[in-house]
Amino acid sequence: LTPLLDSTGARKDRFSFITTASGADSLATGEAVGYGADWRLDSARRVRVGQVTPGSPAAQAGLVRGGVVEGILNAGGSFFPTTNGALLTVRYRASLTSAEQIISMTATPVQDDPVPLVRVVSSGAGRQAGYVLFNAHIRGAQDKLIDAMRTLQGSPIDAVVLDLRYNGGGFLYTALALASMLAPPAAEKKIFERLQFNDKRASETEESTFSFSSQLQFSDGRYAEGTVLPRLNLPRVYVLTSASTCSASESIVNSLRGVDVEVVLIGANTCGKPYGFSRQDNCGLSYFPIEFQGTNQKGFGDYASGFAPQCAATDDFD
Repeated sequence: LTPLLDSTGARKDRFSFITTASGADSLATGEAVGYGADWRLDSARRVRVGQVTPGSPAAQAGLVRGGVVEGILNAGGSFFPTTNGALLTVRYRASLTSAEQIISMTATPVQDDPVPLVRVVSSGAGRQAGYVLFNAHIRGAQDKLIDAMRTLQGSPIDAVVLDLRYNGGGFLYTALALASMLAPPAAEKKIFERLQFNDKRASETEESTFSFSSQLQFSDGRYAEGTVLPRLNLPRVYVLTSASTCSASESIVNSLRGVDVEVVLIGANTCGKPYGFSRQDNCGLSYFPIEFQGTNQKGFGDYASGFAPQCAATDDFD
């Protein structure tokens, strides 16, 4: 890892990492040993429950979004267990004003749902918006996104709200499919993202340009390559963001803006990762060294400081 700093004073490489091969598999599939609770810090630095996976130990224990963890009671207990059967006992409140409870959870393998919520919401004025909570670009996410867009395509909506607050990225082909479904027909064959390598791998840059398409370009399970994608064909996209909105999630924003789709960000500044890597395995470890920078149709990819929201808002757990 380079010790150099970028133009903003941040570490030039904040993203390269090494993990075990099994850890890398978990990142790809979304299955890992855990409690099924997404732990978050609120503005007062309290540990809050951001989301709960249905059927998980956290769900069975009664945890809900907005819950507050006041403290860990068992010695050695951790929010992030590494072994099946690990125990966590906490002092917990369902909300800031609720009575305190003692809750115990035992870690088990938990499968994340990358698209846990899709619905149509109505405003008081009668406008309707399609809302999609998209949490991770993992295997299987692409199929669920196609299902979500087909559902919304058959609904009379005026806008789409894409919730990427907790989406730290993942497989870029998933972002390509989603952006293609959100982009208008005029984006066809225009650049979604060009991967720019350094001078030692310059030939790979020309081979690594991905374009918007009305057809699925990479199969991820149920839907075959060449499947005609549903397109919402709306004039703008609203995206909910936080500091955890990163990497492939930012590629969606950058690529759509590159073909002149109005993308309105609501929330907090995104993480700032216009870079990517591919997994390299060796002797039981998986290496993820930064290899390229992604640019859009307009050649833009300089957002190491993240994308700023047009409407700043904090993630309100209450």
